[in-house]
Amino acid sequence: MDKSKFISLLNLGLVCLIKLANGSSSLPDDSNCGVPQEAHVTDAPVKRIVNGDEAQPYKWPWAVLLEIDGLLHCGGTLVRTNNGSHVVLTAAHCVDGSFGDVARWDAKMGFITRNNALNEEHYQGHKVKQIIIHPNYLPSTLQNDIAVLILDGKVNETDGVYPACVTKAMYAAGEQCVTIGWGQVSQDNLDANSDKLQQVYKTVQSSKTCNDSFGDSFDKVTMMCAGTNKDSSGPCLSDSGGPLLCRRNQKWYLTGIVSWSFICGLTKDPPVYTNVLQYVVSGWLREVAGI
Repeated sequence: MDKSKFISLLNLGLVCLIKLANGSSSLPDDSNCGVPQEAHVTDAPVKRIVNGDEAQPYKWPWAVLLEIDGLLHCGGTLVRTNNGSHVVLTAAHCVDGSFGDVARWDAKMGFITRNNALNEEHYQGHKVKQIIIHPNYLPSTLQNDIAVLILDGKVNETDGVYPACVTKAMYAAGEQCVTIGWGQVSQDNLDANSDKLQQVYKTVQSSKTCNDSFGDSFDKVTMMCAGTNKDSSGPCLSDSGGPLLCRRNQKWYLTGIVSWSFICGLTKDPPVYTNVLQYVVSGWLREVAGI
């Protein structure tokens, strides 16, 4: 491990310890989250996000489809707060500016086929009651690209709707994680969104590798990247805001949020994600959402 990376990890660990010792922050509760409730779910892929696979039904019960004016716009992740309620984490760029009117938004979850969602057993649809964007979000650089959506009404946990865990550990270079979404599945057709949830497994890269790919555009504190230079698969239009999920101790943890990349799958540069741990360590998620 190079010296700068070791110091960065050490500093992050010290921040966590200091905050916990002072009682000013606590790590997210992961006692009941991150495990699909359907017993038949396996790790076997079906087939295609861009160049990904179709996810098995209910394998990712925390996946949230976000619509604006009835049209697919972004993804999100259902998580449980410390008081037992639920919120959705997504990217700030999905809901900023002209997209900030809560009356235009719907959060949909618990379905297998997007165009038949209303008729499905586990489907739940919720209006968005409040949008909380990180106060230091910068649209020009996409630093702090994270937002919390407060839903109108109670989310019922079922086999098809269940929260992901929120990361409480530093990601590791080489870790195998997965991105999911209903976004564009073809570089050639902007309207080719998927009717069924797609998944693609990505290898987490070191901050040095990400910086080598993106230079000053990459902020190693608020961002992370995942993918290799041999990989042409990854998130695309309308996948923004969706999760990068990493499996630890048999549970899936929300570790990154789809933020930005160069043209979907057409370059070998890895997609960039918001580094969720930064907002756990800083206490922001606990302050605004009780996570």
